[in-house]
Amino acid sequence: MRLGLRAALALAISAAATACAAVLGIEDGLPQTDGGGAAPDTSTPIDAKAPDVGVDAADAAAKTSCDPFAPFGVQAGLVTLNTPTAPDVHPRLTPDELTIVFASDRLGTFGGLDLYTATRASSQVPFNGPANLGFNVNSKVADSDPTLSPDGKTLYFASQRGLMLQWDLWASVRPTPKSAFGVASTVVALDTPSLEWSPFVTSTGAQLLFASNRGSANTLIYASDLTDGGFSAPAPLSGMTDAGPGHDDRSGALSLSGLVLYFSSNRAGSSGFDIWVTTRTSTSTPFGAPKQVSELNTPGDDYVGWISNDLCRIYLSTNKSPNNTDFDMFVAERPL
Repeated sequence: MRLGLRAALALAISAAATACAAVLGIEDGLPQTDGGGAAPDTSTPIDAKAPDVGVDAADAAAKTSCDPFAPFGVQAGLVTLNTPTAPDVHPRLTPDELTIVFASDRLGTFGGLDLYTATRASSQVPFNGPANLGFNVNSKVADSDPTLSPDGKTLYFASQRGLMLQWDLWASVRPTPKSAFGVASTVVALDTPSLEWSPFVTSTGAQLLFASNRGSANTLIYASDLTDGGFSAPAPLSGMTDAGPGHDDRSGALSLSGLVLYFSSNRAGSSGFDIWVTTRTSTSTPFGAPKQVSELNTPGDDYVGWISNDLCRIYLSTNKSPNNTDFDMFVAERPL
């Protein structure tokens, strides 16, 4: 498995620049961040349109500054975002690592978990203080698992609002990355009577991953292609087979190349939910047998948030110990 992981990581790094050459929406090497875009057509269902795609060219080139085969280092808390007594969970970033979205149950929420965002001027400095994403996005019940399209204009998340009060996928759009998000609506194309949560938009904007227990008592990670026509029919990620009774895979974060998948699972060998990694040799072949990322796992629950394009940094949330309700968010880096 060690050789397989090394080979897949090497392919992921070499494929990153090629993959990004096809990405659209880059202007002068930077994502568009100001006006000029028309407001979205609110008469069109959210799932009838694919989001625009754009990434920071420097990050998209995935210039590796670390040893991508080395274990991750010590976790560092996102101190400007974490609160001391309330859960702060599920950090997802834009490809340039300058914008983050996450969920928190801190004082001042609309009810239960709310979604927050924060920005920073450089990936080498802490995030500014977070802002609540407001009543167009948040509700009086739990809203969690946010993820942004690469251009920052479309927000997908999981919410318990709705008649059944169960987890479903919702989305909100805005005309520019500096605008307020519009009123959220369900992602109808991916909705079923089963549960859907843990959405993740890939760094190319080509796919939306999410977790669902549709067709099974257990939970698998599904993928749906984002196209001009909307969403393709979702299917479980090939090779991510059912791991037995009570099996629950979630929080998938796919590398830029599509060859390396980090995810959280309670499959056999886990202590609660642990972080696992699986690789494949091409996007048309199945993923191999997953292995635990032992240096990131704790006796508590550990949830993957986001993996950087160069595979050097992973963002996660954890409560560190069983029955601890205070989750915090962390980043861990591979050494140079």
